[in-house]
Amino acid sequence: MGEGFTRHPFDLEFGVRTSGLVAGRHLKSGHRHDRHNTAYYGIAPSVFEALMKRWRKSGPAALIEEFSLIDIGAGMGRAVLMAAEMPFRAVVGVELNATLAGIARRNLTLWRAAGRARAPMKIVCQDAVEFQLPHGPCLALLFNPFGARSCGACWRAGARSLPDARETWTCCM
Repeated sequence: MGEGFTRHPFDLEFGVRTSGLVAGRHLKSGHRHDRHNTAYYGIAPSVFEALMKRWRKSGPAALIEEFSLIDIGAGMGRAVLMAAEMPFRAVVGVELNATLAGIARRNLTLWRAAGRARAPMKIVCQDAVEFQLPHGPCLALLFNPFGARSCGACWRAGARSLPDARETWTCCM
């Protein structure tokens, strides 16, 4: 993950590392699903804010404080950082690539130290298809982490992991 890129204003303002474009071919982890990686590039803060605004306007089935936000393909954690400033019950980033997950964990440490996190947050280094959604309402964020085939598998796995079919799982892409 070389430094041959321009740092995003978000990184400059907050002293974190979430910038860059890393092609999928450079995100090899040795996992059988590596071939489905598209690329890494952090979600633009304006796009994240627009998604959250649209989601809140849609009339979620519960209060935001009851939702866990799950960032599928969290990369270096920019969406996790922004979501942790909101009153979610928890914010979890799921990332297959150990290098990106390590960078994201360092970013979370900096975010906490700066007092920016309102919600508990963590990064899990694992395949999104194998991730078990937490109990309670979940908002899953997928910002182009992988191709349509993997998206479908992730969607089905998430639905299977819900302990109660009445619980809400909303997906923003």
